[in-house]
Amino acid sequence: MGGEPGGIVGARRSFGYTILKKAKKERIELLLRILDYLAAPFGSKEWELVHYGVEGTHFTRAKDGSPEPNELGKVENNTNLPLKYLAEAPQVLFVPGRPEAVRALHAWQQKTVPRAIRNARFGLQSRTYTAQGTTLKALMDDTATSVIAGRAPLSELDAAARKWRERGGDRMAEEFAEDYAANS
Repeated sequence: MGGEPGGIVGARRSFGYTILKKAKKERIELLLRILDYLAAPFGSKEWELVHYGVEGTHFTRAKDGSPEPNELGKVENNTNLPLKYLAEAPQVLFVPGRPEAVRALHAWQQKTVPRAIRNARFGLQSRTYTAQGTTLKALMDDTATSVIAGRAPLSELDAAARKWRERGGDRMAEEFAEDYAANS
């Protein structure tokens, strides 16, 4: 068969964003300093504190210098206190005490990232998508599942696509195109 080789779906470059409500200048500046601290780069003392806690209290150092969480560190950590959802530095390949895992992950990324297919709407805004995107996605996902499971004929996909477009899909496409044009 012809065609191009397949690829993987490229992840979003940014998980989300933090919005600050209108406030006095001093309050906004304070909140921005906090967010800046939370977004400290890998390798900094700030990054280490946000991700691992206090040395001696939440973690000790392995022979290679990487942090090893203790029992308290396994409870009081960035997963259970999810500051990373407010602000976060760019992610890095870091698996404490497991350099072979980092090498394996890097080798995999070297092979797959060049073939990643990025969703063109990432980074674009649509009011309709925000309001109805989840419902419309469920319509298509449920229909595809029904067809795959043999509960519905293949023609149901065409009907679902028409509903998707009528119920907001076309409007989302217009809004994404408008946002793209406004920000290009």
